Amino acid sequence: MTKDKIQQYTLRITQSNRSGIIVILYEVLDTYLSDAIEAGEYGVFKENVRNASAVLAELRGALDMQYEISNALSNLYDFWMRELSGAVIKKDAGRAKAVKDMALKVGEAFAKAHEQDDSPVLMQNTQEVYAGLTYGRGDLVESNSSGGNRGYLV
Repeated sequence: MTKDKIQQYTLRITQSNRSGIIVILYEVLDTYLSDAIEAGEYGVFKENVRNASAVLAELRGALDMQYEISNALSNLYDFWMRELSGAVIKKDAGRAKAVKDMALKVGEAFAKAHEQDDSPVLMQNTQEVYAGLTYGRGDLVESNSSGGNRGYLV
């Protein structure tokens, strides 16, 4: 994952509510699995699968086990983790692709649920970022301006 993509995800997390963060985690999971599948070198594949497993651990930790669906999701995340472990052991990108395809469908369901969630953002007092394009002499320049307090309040 590129540094630019990490910064984009970080910015989106600071401006999201609970369901939005789950949607972003699914996008991060998809990015790591895509990078793993496309990796030409085993070390890169292994590192991306390890990062994807860490995202799955975060998703599993975010479950509220008082709901019945959380139990099913926990079992699904465990299955995906076992598949990713098997993908690393057997050097099988096909298993990682199967997890990616399943996660994409579940992520789409969370994205639809997020559309109906109007709860406030979790992080208060975050830095506001304004981005735009300016015209310079003979070129187009992208500019970012951030202001306000850099402190985070959760």
